[in-house]
Amino acid sequence: MKLLNLKNAFIGLTLLCSFEVSGDNTASSFGKEVIPIKIDDMSQQNRPKAPSKQFIECWYGDGELSFDFTIPEGMCNLNVTDGKSGFVYNYVFDSSEHAEVYVGNLEHADITITTALGHTYIGEILVD
Repeated sequence: MKLLNLKNAFIGLTLLCSFEVSGDNTASSFGKEVIPIKIDDMSQQNRPKAPSKQFIECWYGDGELSFDFTIPEGMCNLNVTDGKSGFVYNYVFDSSEHAEVYVGNLEHADITITTALGHTYIGEILVD
């Protein structure tokens, strides 16, 4: 019985810790390819706290990054580092509503989101 409870707790913890982007790599109704981006919460590392309930849906298509936060965290600073040129671009958006940020056509880029609440999330754009 104790093993079953431990297993259920582990499964629940795993589900709550997931920042994997939901969605698929199929074309949307607007004719653009949607590329989901994995977002990791860097502020949770090395801290023994309860898992976050935050979930960020993030996707890239037609030169735009789109974000939806389950729990709004105020104004966000977005840094996009183009893997090809090395240039770093900075943007600001509000996490309290759906946000679309035009970043241009990218094949590979690293993204970092820093929120007003002090959380830092990282992700990566990889276009095949």
